[in-house]
Amino acid sequence: MRNTALSLTVRVHTLRGDLPGALAAIDEAAEEDRCILYVAIAHEQVSRGDLDGVLKTMGRIAGAPNSDHSFERMCRLDLLELAASSKDLSKAQRLRALDELVSTAAAPGDLKGLFRWTQIAAIAAALGDLQRAKSAAHAAQKQIRNSDQPSRFDVRQFLALAAAQTEAGLIAEARESFDRALATVRHMDDDPAYLADVMTEIGQSLLQAGKATEAESAFQAAIDLAAERPDKYNYALLEIVRARLPTRDWQAAVESANKMPRQDYLATALAEIAQAQVDAGDRRLAIETIRRAAEVAADVPKVADEVQTYGKLAQSAELAGDSALADELLQRASQAAQAADAPLHPALFHVIARTQVKTGRLSAAWETIDRIADPQLKSLPLAELALALAKLQAEQE
Repeated sequence: MRNTALSLTVRVHTLRGDLPGALAAIDEAAEEDRCILYVAIAHEQVSRGDLDGVLKTMGRIAGAPNSDHSFERMCRLDLLELAASSKDLSKAQRLRALDELVSTAAAPGDLKGLFRWTQIAAIAAALGDLQRAKSAAHAAQKQIRNSDQPSRFDVRQFLALAAAQTEAGLIAEARESFDRALATVRHMDDDPAYLADVMTEIGQSLLQAGKATEAESAFQAAIDLAAERPDKYNYALLEIVRARLPTRDWQAAVESANKMPRQDYLATALAEIAQAQVDAGDRRLAIETIRRAAEVAADVPKVADEVQTYGKLAQSAELAGDSALADELLQRASQAAQAADAPLHPALFHVIARTQVKTGRLSAAWETIDRIADPQLKSLPLAELALALAKLQAEQE
């Protein structure tokens, strides 16, 4: 919790353009934590469109105490990947970051191996550089590791490769990679619930590749496997709902959610569907889903799950433009928290305060934070409130 709060403090200084203040805050941290805090600065610089600043910060990571070469290189690659895919940077900046990313990834020793190159292929395709996307997909294929004992890692290799090949327009190669993923599952001897997760991943990848019929077969196989483990059945359906969201097939997502026997899983699924609908711009539909999810949340057995769900729904309602509904949901969360046993209050108010910050209710957040008796639970929402106030101040200047 302390590291998270310190990371937010560093971001506040960076947001204000106070790099010396951010660096001074890092100096107060334990040496082993400093690299991570430099990464926090770089993340804020990416969000501000400051690629030059990001590159300078990466130099500081290289010179930080206890920064071994492999860790520094991983941070550099991760930050370049973030910059190349960030919409906060111009296309020219993103292409520059992509150039740096490709040249750095070409050297041996990247722990992410194949998965790095599949991300590079996706980024290059998004930037319109199909030739580089194809080169990255071919580089990823060379990283395939063959193992004597088939595992989920092997499946993920083939799925990631298939996605990269699809992005690059290498359709025949992508189909071959999908076939290898399915063949790997058939040779796995694992718990049915585990195999259900794997089949859901395959279904999601097939959906993203536009292979709807094959995807539905994979999802049905996942449901059949999960049925052998009733304790995992709701989770399997939740993962299928999540897999459907990127395609915006709301009806199919809701139908999968409706099969869940447990109210807590159903509330979570509906909340995630609502958020996806907001992100897609389907605000009217999102409001309907939010209202239904709120009704379900009222019957959730654990008060922590109830408050958490109301918080998620309030954020979605605010983003959908219905502030009155967001207020109503936060009020429900507060009532549920107040009715709970006293030992639960700090954790519940922690959730509510963070939601209030995220929905722009800063005065209310301050009042809620004041009610959190546990200093550790208080520190994170307090740091997030400081960051929100700093952003507000920066916008007004």
